[in-house]
Amino acid sequence: TVSTTLDMEQVRIVLEWGAAPRDLDSHLTGPTSNGSNFHIYFSNKSYSESGNKIADLDLDDTSSYGPETTTIYNPIEGEYVFYVYNWTGSPDIKTSGATVKVYNGNSNEPAYVFSVPLTGDGRYWTVFKYNSKTRRVTPVNIVSASVQNN
Repeated sequence: TVSTTLDMEQVRIVLEWGAAPRDLDSHLTGPTSNGSNFHIYFSNKSYSESGNKIADLDLDDTSSYGPETTTIYNPIEGEYVFYVYNWTGSPDIKTSGATVKVYNGNSNEPAYVFSVPLTGDGRYWTVFKYNSKTRRVTPVNIVSASVQNN
């Protein structure tokens, strides 16, 4: 369920999964104004600059199903990467039934729906890249031993 209405430039990302593995974690990396990158995840849930909330993770679910919701409120121009990490490691992330829904602007219908791939090996599911200038989502959708951000 989408919690609040978004402005046109905002993006909401919702991760849901089955009973196992118990703990999947949402991760978002993105650009900062000084040319570095921020990283939002369970132990760093929000990023702001000059009092402006750029993005946040509203809830870290550690007991199956989700949802975990990440929102980009005030995007800094550049590329963002969203990925999921299988924190518990077992069972394999490919058996989780996980989905990621991406909502753009003020729509209550997801613009994109990604299902965890049934191929690949590792604890990381790199789901997509987002270019805030063009507002384009580029699917990556790869399970691997590390984040795929090239």
